[in-house]
Amino acid sequence: MQPEDLQREIRMQRNENAKLRLSITLSKEKDTAKFQRGKKQLPRMLTVLAEKEQAALPAKEQVTKVSVPVKATADKSAPPKKKAKKSTSKTSTK
Repeated sequence: MQPEDLQREIRMQRNENAKLRLSITLSKEKDTAKFQRGKKQLPRMLTVLAEKEQAALPAKEQVTKVSVPVKATADKSAPPKKKAKKSTSKTSTK
């Protein structure tokens, strides 16, 4: 399937999802599973489209995803808490 055809199918799926959502809200449609299937189908179609567009790019322009490990660090945006000072002065009562 060509990317143009896939884009047309994606538009049709989005329209169908919107119609089903409205029908379910208005209690016209009883088959809510149909909406759930359509909702899951849309990201699949978008993924296939992205893969096809990526494959169509020349090798130099292809974007590669590199996973970089993230270090677990403390939240540095919050200032450190100040400790309460203990009272060391002795009061003398005369």
